[in-house]
Amino acid sequence: MTSAPARPARTPGEHARPDRQRVRRLRATVAALALLPVLAACGVRLETPAPTEPAPDALEQARARTVDAALELAQAATSAREAVTQGTEPSADPTSLTLVLDDVAAYSVQHAQQLGGTYDSGLPGPTPTPTSTPTSAPTSTTASSGEVLALLADAAATALDDAATVQDGPLARLVASVGAARTDLAQRLATATGQPVPEGISQVPASTTGGATAPTSSAAPTSAASQSPGAASDAPGGLASDDLDALVLAEDQAGYGYEVLAAVLGDDQRDDARAAAADHRERAEQWAVLAGTTGTSADPRRVAYTVPTGLTDPAVAAELARTLPQTLTDTYGSMIARADAGTRGTLLDGLLRSTAEAHAWGAAPVAFPGMPELAVAG
Repeated sequence: MTSAPARPARTPGEHARPDRQRVRRLRATVAALALLPVLAACGVRLETPAPTEPAPDALEQARARTVDAALELAQAATSAREAVTQGTEPSADPTSLTLVLDDVAAYSVQHAQQLGGTYDSGLPGPTPTPTSTPTSAPTSTTASSGEVLALLADAAATALDDAATVQDGPLARLVASVGAARTDLAQRLATATGQPVPEGISQVPASTTGGATAPTSSAAPTSAASQSPGAASDAPGGLASDDLDALVLAEDQAGYGYEVLAAVLGDDQRDDARAAAADHRERAEQWAVLAGTTGTSADPRRVAYTVPTGLTDPAVAAELARTLPQTLTDTYGSMIARADAGTRGTLLDGLLRSTAEAHAWGAAPVAFPGMPELAVAG
């Protein structure tokens, strides 16, 4: 039997050496598997749409409108003031006019800040194309005081409309305060320029403002001169019995205070104080009727209220005359935040009326009527 030829001896380690082709195939497979997660991730990113600006809801639209108007007013008032000081806009009383324009600009800046300023989502804006560059330099325009007055009237009406209908109570209170400030500024600017009060800014009867003419707004459901809380349809929704009692007390206390003042003021203001007292007593009665407490043991009205001593001093009497409507302003402002949207008309009228009355009796204008935590004297 013939034996098989002997195999050549292997070198050390030769039995463990893999075939070179297999090694290359294995490496290619591993590399491909390693790239799969990267390619998949790239595929996900390519298929995901770019983020877009969120659509503003009704609250954001109201807030943004009020901010935009404030910024426009600040710019226009600053421009108009420069025109007055430089003499390009003639004025019979440039000092008074510039003071009002200063308040318009300063108050508007505060309004925009308290409302949170212009919304910025942080998303990148569209990339301009080479053809989108302007062909000429932008030109600056100078606003007149009359244009500022028109802007104020329009912005006041818009703010009060939003305050009446916006669902968020605190935002409604803030926007209402801004609307009241703009209404007061419009009246002051009309007086300083000698121009008629714009349409949308009507007049409160002199009997409630110390004999002076003061503004209100027709942006509320009816004018302040006619709307009162006596009718059930005027009842603000969402107010508790304690809230209605607070309104009764605030109006009744104002009436009592002006009755006391009528006894100590001079002849030139006595009739005004009496008329104001009668008006506030009547409004207190209307709120009590609405609350269902008039003539009952639950009626919160008192026989007398605390008043400062020394009312024979004209300065003390004047301070009380200013304070009474300011207290009412704060009360109406707080109730606007609590009342249901769409039912705030009477409260807005109360805020406007008391703001005008405080100013007419000599109170310094403020940027945020009805919000004592923010109010700063002008």
